[in-house]
Amino acid sequence: MSESERHADVGRQITAALEQMAEMARAVADLLPGSTIGGDFVSGSQFKIYLGQHGYSYQAYRMTSEELHEVFVEPDGIAGVRAAVRDNTIVVLHGPAGYGKGATLLNAVKVNSKPDQQVFRLHPTTDLSRFSCAQLPKESFFVLDDLPAQQLGHLEGYAMDTLLADLSTHRCKLVISTPQAQDTLFSRPGGVVVELSPRPPLRKIFDSHLNRRWSATDSTPKQLLAQPGVQDLMDTELRTNSTAYAAARLALLVAHAAAVADPCQYIADRLQGRAAEECGRWFGEITDLRVHCLAVSLAVLNGLPREIIARQADELELLVRPPTDGPASSPATNPFAAAKSFSLAALRAEVLPFDAATQHGVVPTQALRYVDREFAGLVLHHVWREHDAIRTPFVRWLQRLGTNTNQAVRTRAATAVGVLACESFEYLAGQIMAPWARDKRLEVRLCAAAAVSPVIAKPALRDPALRLVELWSTDQSSRWLRATAAHAYGQSVSTYEPQLALESLVGLADTDDADLMIAIGSGFCDMVFGGTAAVTLEVLDAVAELSRSRDRDVRLTGGLSFLGMALSDGLPGEPSSDAQPSLVLLTERTPQLAPALGRMWSFALHDPDLNELFLDCLDDWAVDAEAHVAHRAALIRVLRQSAQDPRTLRTLRRRAEIWSGRNGKAPVVGRALLTEVSDRV
Repeated sequence: MSESERHADVGRQITAALEQMAEMARAVADLLPGSTIGGDFVSGSQFKIYLGQHGYSYQAYRMTSEELHEVFVEPDGIAGVRAAVRDNTIVVLHGPAGYGKGATLLNAVKVNSKPDQQVFRLHPTTDLSRFSCAQLPKESFFVLDDLPAQQLGHLEGYAMDTLLADLSTHRCKLVISTPQAQDTLFSRPGGVVVELSPRPPLRKIFDSHLNRRWSATDSTPKQLLAQPGVQDLMDTELRTNSTAYAAARLALLVAHAAAVADPCQYIADRLQGRAAEECGRWFGEITDLRVHCLAVSLAVLNGLPREIIARQADELELLVRPPTDGPASSPATNPFAAAKSFSLAALRAEVLPFDAATQHGVVPTQALRYVDREFAGLVLHHVWREHDAIRTPFVRWLQRLGTNTNQAVRTRAATAVGVLACESFEYLAGQIMAPWARDKRLEVRLCAAAAVSPVIAKPALRDPALRLVELWSTDQSSRWLRATAAHAYGQSVSTYEPQLALESLVGLADTDDADLMIAIGSGFCDMVFGGTAAVTLEVLDAVAELSRSRDRDVRLTGGLSFLGMALSDGLPGEPSSDAQPSLVLLTERTPQLAPALGRMWSFALHDPDLNELFLDCLDDWAVDAEAHVAHRAALIRVLRQSAQDPRTLRTLRRRAEIWSGRNGKAPVVGRALLTEVSDRV
């Protein structure tokens, strides 16, 4: 392999590592404890930080299709709410607590949004007087639930006009639910206040949610609802002063209770916040070791194909099963008979269709998951807290999962270790995270970096976690540990300490080790594609300085980091159908990045080691942007900023002539670029 081919391979591996880390970050939400906002379940790990006005940062996350298509019982006047969302930039829906304002707004957004439009939920702490949607895609919807009336009152006058102007400029809409609002809130067109009409009957809400989870032919609902204890609970929860959310949650609990021996006790425990105790009783009533291991395997690998979960349950059983005395073996068991010892209902699990990504392509299969979305975390915590006797084999099993050939298995293992490390940090840092961190295999080291994320999210554990990553990054550490530290700085540390993460990555850049270069490059990519606009600018400036260094190793690290960014497609948390270069999409969203990216390209196109690779990459950018007006404009904006010296001007003119020539593959882009550079050469 030539040196140029090795450099190209490093660039591709930076992109591949970035994709793996992004998948691991998404998986954390499955096991971290969540909270409810306006009656909707929200995991704190889903929120990302975006930049508002004057350096203000706010949190938001992109809502899933599942959230937007929840069961909805239409109240009177829903047509008016939908029309208000259709015709206005800001809609404020007010009404008493528990009337389902949040669900009503989401339904109105769903009805008025296009298939490719994105919907973001804003964190309840968002200060709308300093909010800006400039960093997020145009034509997005923003949802803010349960805004206190006094905070809404602060938006009158200039602050409200500024908010309306910002949203209108980017063709975005904002919907707000609040207990009370004045009709005079808006002084000019574009905003409207709507009062929610009386909600539907609570029993109708309950029945609608329950019917979605049970088929019409299932006899279980009638049998369960006929039990006196369940009837008493329903009478209590569906009383007149209860809420729409309470009715929907009760329906969910009743549906889950169908698989439980004592439905009334299960529902009562959940309603009174005793979920952990109820989970412990359920786990304690299991008498078969095989079922115990299957329950634990499902807790860690929740949502994966059932054959994978069953295989890993077998592996756990081999580690946990006590050794037999003497050479005599246990009596042979009939594996078909063993399957009768439990059912999916007893395991509180369900089977769902699942498209598994394999080396042969996407294959349809069946996934196994707990019916209750919170149950996986409850089981995991129960086993860790209450069963010390199996801790050693359990830890050995988790460590092995991190070396599995299946990326989805490794991802969930890293997530589980990170969640448990929030309770036993020192122990798991030494027993699992350190062995993963010094492994020669990139995919295993990524598990260690990902496992740091849930720990560093805990304020009480942030300093110890930072010291651990710093220890991995020292000159005395092995090359593998330093590479793991670079991944952790980019993926985990940068969310909470971006300046520390950036300085640490720059400090590691003087290296000729390919693995460390890949890790540093993916760390920079994580910060560019996952941070605020201000952080992105700082990272691009830092990478530009590395790319200009007289030290060849430092210059290569900076150049290869930018090559990894340039080769990446799509943006985190956004549809992958439009496989445009990530930096082009980022520039389209945040035009102020164009000067920094232009400087990077002016260095890259003349890099003595990488210029041919960058020319090939730029050719690909042009072809990708050829048929897209917005992407084409973003690309030309960047190249206009890079064409500041005669050498770069000549290079760009030559590329434009090739693109627009007789056999050119991007004639529109080529002609547009020629128009930009012709009068400068």
